[in-house]
Amino acid sequence: MRQQPFSIQPVLIERTPDYLRLFRKIRSALARGARKVEQVKVSTFWQVGKSIDQYILKHQSRAPLGTRLLASLAQDLGITKTCLYYCLEFARAYPVFPALGKLNWTHFRELLSINNSNLRNQLTERAAKENWSSRTLKRKILELKAGKEAEKVLACLIPRKGKTGIYRILPWKEGEVYDLGFSCYLKIKTQKPSQVRPDKTFLYTYQALVEDVVDGDTLWAKIHLGFGVWTRQKLRLRGVNAFELSSAPGRRAKEYVERFFSKRFAKEPVIIATTRSDKYDRYLVDVFRGKRYLNQELLDCGLAELDL
Repeated sequence: MRQQPFSIQPVLIERTPDYLRLFRKIRSALARGARKVEQVKVSTFWQVGKSIDQYILKHQSRAPLGTRLLASLAQDLGITKTCLYYCLEFARAYPVFPALGKLNWTHFRELLSINNSNLRNQLTERAAKENWSSRTLKRKILELKAGKEAEKVLACLIPRKGKTGIYRILPWKEGEVYDLGFSCYLKIKTQKPSQVRPDKTFLYTYQALVEDVVDGDTLWAKIHLGFGVWTRQKLRLRGVNAFELSSAPGRRAKEYVERFFSKRFAKEPVIIATTRSDKYDRYLVDVFRGKRYLNQELLDCGLAELDL
């Protein structure tokens, strides 16, 4: 009877704080290296495309040689003709090298399917500015090709986010109070904070615990105003107008917002920033969870319309 080969399991070391620091350092170095490799790849393909285009322009008096030239280069270089074609189109679409380190070759491959140069440039800048993944970019392009209005597909909010723990100080009878926001005031009894809200137009920014999602753009939350003071408020997402709950897109918008908060709601705090309320006395807010910006995500997913 044939015996199974004996395998020795490696002995792993203890995950000490010192080991974890080494692990994070190496992981960070590998990530930086991968980004640099991708940047070099984009630059190299642009240079390749530029060289091919210059050769074609130099010999344009002869019979058209684009296809034959790519076929010859592909055979001699051991590169696919398709790859060389995309390099050429890349250089022609971007006469000046687009030094956008956040975009990789997959991004630019998708962007080359946009014939309108103005629209392509808008998408390029937006994708780099907002760190779109290639999947997000592809979805945007598909929406454009499906006939959706470019203004809606490119709808963009400038996120508003201040700092927590900054208060405006107001005179109050015989002393002064902190303006905590939401019409809440706290009499000053201790030393004033090092940072003071300069004026009433400055952003009010807080940590909040979401209690309930009403629909795609409205929610209830408990908001920590500081100094152990909490308030419960109905909030409306600024700049977006989700579809009605009676419609399928409206229900999808609500489900998306619930997933944004991991359906745990009050267990995980988020950051909200607000300056004013709407005609229904709901405070208009920008909502952030880590690096994610809920207002813009709803627009990007086509679950809400821009409402400024």
